[in-house]
Amino acid sequence: MPDRLSHIPGKIAKQPQSGIRMLTSCSGTILHLTLSLTQQNDWMLFGQIKSILFAQEIGFIDEPAQQTLLGIAQQSSGIAGRTAQSILQVQGFSFESAECGLPECCAFSERGRERDGRQGAPIYALKVYPNPAQTSVTFEWPDQSSPAQISVFDMTGSIVWTQSFYQKTVWEAADAPEGVYFYTVSSEGALLTTGKIFLIK
Repeated sequence: MPDRLSHIPGKIAKQPQSGIRMLTSCSGTILHLTLSLTQQNDWMLFGQIKSILFAQEIGFIDEPAQQTLLGIAQQSSGIAGRTAQSILQVQGFSFESAECGLPECCAFSERGRERDGRQGAPIYALKVYPNPAQTSVTFEWPDQSSPAQISVFDMTGSIVWTQSFYQKTVWEAADAPEGVYFYTVSSEGALLTTGKIFLIK
């Protein structure tokens, strides 16, 4: 099992067990994240690391856990890949590696105490259209029961648009450059879902 996440103390361990389970059940996620952050010699800006997190769907963990991960990259204007592992360990992450290098071989252990059973509101009904888009993107959540916050990021990790919404909102993207964007939706402090948007001009 490559890069098994074997210990989650500190902030993440204090989150509901469901938040830990969502992180540890994403096959291949920890493998890709670890390789990206600990085996690169180049300097990486916060935005680049943030993009890696979203690209590997790390965003499916709850909001406090995600903020812990993103906070790792905010400690300076950039961090060297070779020092990232020690930064992760300071933050309470411990990784173990084994022989298999295939994402399919990933299996993650799970530790922690359940603090409360509160789950984020279901987001499966979220509709994002059109995607790919040219001038605007509609986010629609017909069954939404509480206000939510949506944020759109570019490939550098910079926020290009953020909006509170209830059931439906539109991102007017006519002035945004062509490319790939990432979005997150959160409600009541919990990250509900993430995804990609493709703009084609």
